[in-house]
Amino acid sequence: MEKVLVVGAGFMGFGIAQVCAQSGYAVFLMDTDPDGLDKAIEGIKWSLEKFASKGILKESPRTVLERISAETDMKKASQADWCIESVFEDKGIKLKLFEDLDFRKNIGGRS
Repeated sequence: MEKVLVVGAGFMGFGIAQVCAQSGYAVFLMDTDPDGLDKAIEGIKWSLEKFASKGILKESPRTVLERISAETDMKKASQADWCIESVFEDKGIKLKLFEDLDFRKNIGGRS
């Protein structure tokens, strides 16, 4: 596994994206709200810098942050080896997301 798609850039989503990036994975952090993505990236940057100042981070904040790509659509879904869903707790939204992911998987040639 090399690439992770995290769908939903809220507090949980950006935390998951950060942990994945710190673990060495390339991360596609996807949210339909560009402002939410910007806020998530800033939150990750702040957290990484905090960890670095305490000597907890093994790499530079910049190195970890470079592994995260902010996405506003599902185009990168077919490139991901793993997907973690962290969207709003609404059954309809979640079902639609899984339908979209299945479609992207099928057109991307991944099984």
